[in-house]
Amino acid sequence: MPSVARYRSDVRTVVGLMTGAIKRRTTATGGSTTAITDTKAISAATTYLQGHEVILRPGTTTQEQRTLPVFVPGSDQWSVIAPAFTNAAANADVYEIWDESILSIAQANQIVDQAIGAVFTQSSLPVYNDELTVNDILFGDGQFEVAFVSGAARGAATTGAGTATRVTADGTYTRGVAGMRLVNTASNAFAMVWTIGNFEQYAGKSITIKSKCRITSAVTDRVRLQVSDGITTTSSLYYYDGVASVANVWKELSKDVTINANPSTLTFSARIETGTAITAEFDDFRVILTDKVREYPIRLPMDNLRAVYQAASDDTFKSSTFADYGEGVQVSGLVHGWRVERGGATPTLWIPNDVGLVADRRLRLEGGEQPAYWTDDTTTVTMTNEQYEAVKANAIYLGILASQWGTAAQTEARVTMWQEEARLKTERASRTRSNERKLR
Repeated sequence: MPSVARYRSDVRTVVGLMTGAIKRRTTATGGSTTAITDTKAISAATTYLQGHEVILRPGTTTQEQRTLPVFVPGSDQWSVIAPAFTNAAANADVYEIWDESILSIAQANQIVDQAIGAVFTQSSLPVYNDELTVNDILFGDGQFEVAFVSGAARGAATTGAGTATRVTADGTYTRGVAGMRLVNTASNAFAMVWTIGNFEQYAGKSITIKSKCRITSAVTDRVRLQVSDGITTTSSLYYYDGVASVANVWKELSKDVTINANPSTLTFSARIETGTAITAEFDDFRVILTDKVREYPIRLPMDNLRAVYQAASDDTFKSSTFADYGEGVQVSGLVHGWRVERGGATPTLWIPNDVGLVADRRLRLEGGEQPAYWTDDTTTVTMTNEQYEAVKANAIYLGILASQWGTAAQTEARVTMWQEEARLKTERASRTRSNERKLR
């Protein structure tokens, strides 16, 4: 089914025409930054549409809204428009004149936004997130699924001299859609380092640091993983470790470590040691707490996954643990009894281990995400023709109802009531979907 990018004004114009709020929609024959010229209005009086709202170039990135001054019959234009347009009115520019006593442009925008919300509530899209691994202290930051900021992976920073890049070309990652490439500057070491904030909670704990890795040239003793607790620094075996293996082959580096009982810091890193400039690629970098899983934390907000919020509002969300690298579903079921810890800058969602979560297994979050709404008149929303027709029908209905109330305050109150009704409808639909999943 074909999808088309639509502007909010596409629907708003239909509402304006159907309610009679748009008094004139046509093209200008010229103008300036302070005037709209239209020779087609030559017989109009000076008070023609004076004081009404005008939109110049609706549905474009140069759309502008003003209030009309007097019409000047002799020059066929509304002149002395203030403040001046940023972009001058020109021949063939579309303009609309709205009668705010019927429906203002702002009220029409509210109605259109409400209409798309009502339609899209019934057409949420399935959303999945597989970047989490059970008991990963880094909470998926070493999966490199999120764009780097200032040359570093999420939650990390670089040390030494070199460049770090998030790579997405085929073959440069082993899981998800991206990996990490490190290139050191000749005669320098270079590393991507994750520094743990509340490291005291891991004192005396056993962890396993792991990552897939490959290098592009057969150099020995240069690429490795490292753990430092301020007392002891422990490293995995090097990618080559003195063994003349073949370059460009993905290998998993791994090291079991017990954190000191009195750590002074805690860092985990993917490293290139000092030497000639080389390229090393990493993916699925994780630090697994090997203690028994009792309750699993998930940091919120999850990048590009509003599904967590959507699911949380359902009082339940689905999780599945997968054998490493997707080798079959291990456990699948609904998770209840979750809690949200809101302290600090990033809230944490905690889920109890009542479905058999196993350390070092992928955790899938599944939810329903509503498509994006319009944020302003210059952005578009992609929708099917069926969705577009449904949005128009809803907007026309709401517009006709709204235009029957005489004041802006009454219209706003009515739209607010519709918004609350839609919210309750969404909650009921969420509960219904949740109950359906339970039955399955």
